[in-house]
Amino acid sequence: MGTFLSEPEMAKNSVAGVQADLKLSYSAVSMQGWRRTQEDAHLVDLNNEKGVSIFGVFDGHGGREIATFCEREYIRTLKMQESYKKGDYGKAMTDVCVALDLQLQSLEGQNKVAAISNEI
Repeated sequence: MGTFLSEPEMAKNSVAGVQADLKLSYSAVSMQGWRRTQEDAHLVDLNNEKGVSIFGVFDGHGGREIATFCEREYIRTLKMQESYKKGDYGKAMTDVCVALDLQLQSLEGQNKVAAISNEI
């Protein structure tokens, strides 16, 4: 049946937590579904240096490598954006996506994706 299973994989992988000092609770759940492998990734970054919590869900769209790349590079890349440093978080959300796209087009980014592909 190609890249799909004959029946969906229904097992769920979940993570949850509470940050009482931030009055924050969170959870994330992923499920493989019909694909042959789990392709999605997520991140949770609580209480970073600016007091901002960051949550991300990255859809593999046919492969886990890019979702994993984004999971690993998102926070570092976000913190490099001038808009983030200035506290313009709305613009920073756009800027980090553009920056990640540019990284993926670079040889260094492609090498990171290749290394991820060899890991998983």
